[in-house]
Amino acid sequence: MSDYRGLKAWQCAVINAVKVRDVVSHFPRRGYAELKAQMIAAAESVCNNIAEGRAASSPKDYRRFLDSAAKSASELLGQIDIAREYGIIRDQTAINLAGGVLCSSRMIRGLQADSTAKERQLVSNTGRGRVRQPGAEKP
Repeated sequence: MSDYRGLKAWQCAVINAVKVRDVVSHFPRRGYAELKAQMIAAAESVCNNIAEGRAASSPKDYRRFLDSAAKSASELLGQIDIAREYGIIRDQTAINLAGGVLCSSRMIRGLQADSTAKERQLVSNTGRGRVRQPGAEKP
């Protein structure tokens, strides 16, 4: 598979992780340490799962990592909502942050769909996933 750094989904996820770190640095010093740590972990998990998935040994394994990245993005969205409800993130900041997370989440789902389509095409071209040697007759 190609390098993860070229994936727009990964690039967007990294920007989101940096923004999350900046936003949580303004949380009150007391009372929100767990939420702060969870938000950072979820944001970084999106990036890490995309990168790790690019090194997967199969398309199915790659999609599994992408699924984990999408789940982490969803978790982060929930945490942003909680922080907004607690009043420790302004509404506009929450909207901007959530927008970036949603964007990368949609890109992740697009990568999953693309991987599935490519695998289906490969299977249909080779007959049940077996690769035929060039010039070999069909069974």
